[in-house]
Amino acid sequence: MIIFQKYFFLLILICFVVIAQAQNEEKPSIDTNLINKYKNTKGVSYIIKTNLLPIFYSKLPLTAEYRLLGEFAISTKQSLSVSGSYLGKTFLYNLIYNSTNPGQPLYIKGYRFQLAYRYYLVQKKITPMGLYLSPHFSYFSTDYSYSPFRNNTDFDKLTNFNANLLLGFQIIVRSKIVFDLFTGWGYNKYTYTQYVFVNNIKKITQKNPSEFGIINDTPINFIPISFNFGIAF
Repeated sequence: MIIFQKYFFLLILICFVVIAQAQNEEKPSIDTNLINKYKNTKGVSYIIKTNLLPIFYSKLPLTAEYRLLGEFAISTKQSLSVSGSYLGKTFLYNLIYNSTNPGQPLYIKGYRFQLAYRYYLVQKKITPMGLYLSPHFSYFSTDYSYSPFRNNTDFDKLTNFNANLLLGFQIIVRSKIVFDLFTGWGYNKYTYTQYVFVNNIKKITQKNPSEFGIINDTPINFIPISFNFGIAF
């Protein structure tokens, strides 16, 4: 697993070097001429996106992900993407669990943060659209408890970090409606930690993520064809 991790991050580094070299060859510069060119084109400077499917099924067990993502153009072929998500119980699971476990509620709360850099391979104006290559990083953290979250509440914490190399295609219809399709692979790491309070003393135990029912507890993270949609500004 360590060898795979080293080679994957080396691949991401090479990707950055290749992109930087391509930018040097293009000799881009943000000057008055570029600003005027941007003003005279129907370009897009930023995009707000989301995806409704993770509300019903997310990467971490039993969770619903409420996602909001922003992408910001920084040059003719480059953009930065930042995303924040709130994680709670899925609606369907909540109905099933409450009906089969009356009087024993399960509390879930968590968050997800994503960061990505995108290089658009054929774009010639400041609009993040077309075929792109993207180093992408994601971190999940979710707490599970049978009691409301207060001080000295016993709970389990499940986290996931993954670093990926994405290949995608983004289209913008009438300079407004955005559809982003992507796939990729990368490095994947789960952790499972149990917090138990005994006489107000917190005991922390590290466990194998497979004990929590994680199916894909492997160092290789494959992202099937996925999508986000949103509005361009």
